[in-house]
This record gives sequence, C-alpha cells and structure tokens, in this order.
Amino acid sequence: MREAIAAGAGIGPLPWFLARTEVASGRLARVLPQISIAGATAYIVHAAPQPLPIKLKAFRDLLLEQGPDLLTHP
Repeated sequence: MREAIAAGAGIGPLPWFLARTEVASGRLARVLPQISIAGATAYIVHAAPQPLPIKLKAFRDLLLEQGPDLLTHP
C-alpha cells in the first residue's frame, strides 16, 4: 500500500513507522491529522510443535514487549 500511495494512487492509512521515510523525503505528506486509527492487531502464526522453538518464542516476546511502542507515533 505504501508504494501505491507514494506512486500517486491516492491516500490511505499507514502506520507512522511505514511512512516515516517517505514523509521525511517529501514523497508523502500526512493529511487529515485529526483522524487516528486506534489499536492494531498482530498475529503470529506457526505450526504447533511442542515446545515452541526458542527463536520464535524470543520474537513473540519481543513483539509483546515492544509492539505497543512500535505502533505509537513518537
């Protein structure tokens, strides 16, 4: 979606962390700043081996710990 918007397809909702580079370069501009989409949902989908692989568990824990900060504009 980011590439389509930057190519001139129109406007659309993008999380700040996906738009920040294009906004900084001037390719995108924030419009309708009074409108904010609250909340976000993320899913980790994996096969059901027991126990959960250590790398996947570490990634899941990182998302649970830092996810809210990633989705909130600084």
